Amino acid sequence: MRYTKSLFTLFFCLFVATSAVSLVGCSSDGPAEKAGAKVDQAVESATEATEQAVEQTSEHVEEMVDEVKDTADHATE
Repeated sequence: MRYTKSLFTLFFCLFVATSAVSLVGCSSDGPAEKAGAKVDQAVESATEATEQAVEQTSEHVEEMVDEVKDTADHATE
């Protein structure tokens, strides 16, 4: 009986210690988390810049197509 109680106490202490270490480890960002956040931010920024460039290019292409159509219409008149 005494062996079971001390074994239970040991496991309980190990559980509490492991839980405390886990909580402390999760509360602060380490270098890997900080680097990951910077990479995420860089990818998001690059994605936004690419989307903006594609949108601008698309607008310019549409304007050029309209100009070509206008020129073709005037040439056939």
